[in-house]
Amino acid sequence: MIAAIDSHVFNNVRSHLGDEVFESIVTQFNKETSQLVQQLRLAFTQNDTSRIQLLGYKLKTLSQQVGATRLAQLACQLSNSTLQTVLPAIQAEYYHVVYWLNEHYLTQRA
Repeated sequence: MIAAIDSHVFNNVRSHLGDEVFESIVTQFNKETSQLVQQLRLAFTQNDTSRIQLLGYKLKTLSQQVGATRLAQLACQLSNSTLQTVLPAIQAEYYHVVYWLNEHYLTQRA
């Protein structure tokens, strides 16, 4: 199984940007990603293909910024025809990423 976070990418971005900027990226990820998953469900029920693609792009970008490689890969697979099968995987991976961030980053910041 692929780790929730690619620690090499995570540490590289963190050291390059500095703790203050990186903390804002993690905060943005935590805030926006759960909203994106909810919006994806709604876009699917409305059969809104362009919205699904836009939300998938946003999810991919946010995920890449924190090193959530698997989540970014899943976001790339999003389309109207795949959403029903990919969305549960996205939700599960999102929880893995949040758990990893809580265990390895956010608890260190407290």
